Amino acid sequence: MERLFCLSSSDCVEQDINYITLSLSGCFVLRMDMFLPRRVGGFKVNQDMMVIKDPPEILRCSHNIRNNVAVTFSRLLLSVCSGSFRGSDKGPARWFKVLMTPPQLVLKAYMAQSAALVNSPRTQWFTRRFASMTTTFFIGQIIAIVSLSALLIFALAKLVSRQGCSHVSDGYGRAVLITGCDSGFGYQLARCLDHKGFVVFAGCLFPEGVGAQSLARQSSSNLKILKLDVTNDEDIQQAKKIVQESLPEKGLWAVVNNAGISDWAEIEWSTVEDFHQMVDINLFGAIRTSIAFLPLVRAAKGRMVYMSSIFSFFNCLNMGAYSVSKRGLEAFADCLRVEMASFGVKVSIIQPGNFGRATNILKIKTGFDIWEKLDKERKQVFNRQYVDLANEYFVSSCRTGFENPDLVIDAMMHAVTSAQPKYRYLLVSVTDMFFFKLFPHLPTALADAVFSLSSMYARRQEMLYAK
Repeated sequence: MERLFCLSSSDCVEQDINYITLSLSGCFVLRMDMFLPRRVGGFKVNQDMMVIKDPPEILRCSHNIRNNVAVTFSRLLLSVCSGSFRGSDKGPARWFKVLMTPPQLVLKAYMAQSAALVNSPRTQWFTRRFASMTTTFFIGQIIAIVSLSALLIFALAKLVSRQGCSHVSDGYGRAVLITGCDSGFGYQLARCLDHKGFVVFAGCLFPEGVGAQSLARQSSSNLKILKLDVTNDEDIQQAKKIVQESLPEKGLWAVVNNAGISDWAEIEWSTVEDFHQMVDINLFGAIRTSIAFLPLVRAAKGRMVYMSSIFSFFNCLNMGAYSVSKRGLEAFADCLRVEMASFGVKVSIIQPGNFGRATNILKIKTGFDIWEKLDKERKQVFNRQYVDLANEYFVSSCRTGFENPDLVIDAMMHAVTSAQPKYRYLLVSVTDMFFFKLFPHLPTALADAVFSLSSMYARRQEMLYAK
């Protein structure tokens, strides 16, 4: 309900003119012969009436329409809230009936009300709030548009690149060099690529050994056994010379850096030589091979594939030296991928999980072997019972891994033959996939806390320094 404001006769400048006034709230004020006790903003107002803080605009009407003019505003009936106004002791306020107002008066009233509402503190607050919300919404729209455009451009680029690259349906006329083919993944991959028609150069540490000879017997004449110790520069240069002399017409399509070793031990159980040997084979062996054969792969716009591990990012107990070598290998492969993109060479990283049972890469040792390597000081810290427990825990963990290497072989085949190979192939069980996808993104404190959930870590803390 709106309130009606009234002026006393003392506020009129001219007695023969009826003043009709629009207040800031949109209500009209008509002159009355009464006295109001308070004065606010130039007007004497009743305590029960709304306060006018600024002088309102005055609209004048002639005296002869005094009895016919009343106020209506957009079909709104203005009346007293209840009863009559209580003015001064000179008498009660008068009632006014609402009649039709001339159109020009309504228009002016409407415009004045709009201006008053715009200038009111509440309206200004809402205006600022709305402006802030509008700005935020506008920025959000810009971000959404840019993000969507980036996704569309990325999808388009992928589509164009797929059309520009053909799937390698067979390997006829192409050669692949694989390191570490004496056993395990390298052995299996060499056989698969040979069956696909590739010319396979199988690098073996022991070309006269059981594994290399078995591979030669089960393969076609397209597979060639090479003596290749990735820690020996002479072996690598000799292998490069043989490859260059025997390349098919389409050149060296891929190099698969598969050669590697694995071992486990806590850092204090290891020596600098242990770290050096691990890094020399797993990291520098791949670097030596890559630098030597990259010109041939670049000429064919082929592939570089690197055998890494989940331990390149999963830093757990007992795998310090191995993790160092694989993390370094992935850093090298990532940098190479960026550089080789300009030449059309694709680089992929294979990240197997627990495939110890599917290969013979694990080094079998006993608690006694570890204990004998420790000096007197470390034996006081890491007692014999804990060393035996750690050895049993590691062996039992390996027994729960994959028995079949097919998951890894399929990933390696995809990296070599697919038109769009992946940058990384994370190869773990379905139940472990979410954890290993999430783990690299966890804050350090939270990632470290994950290991405290293992019973092995709790028992380790209890057993350290124990007699």
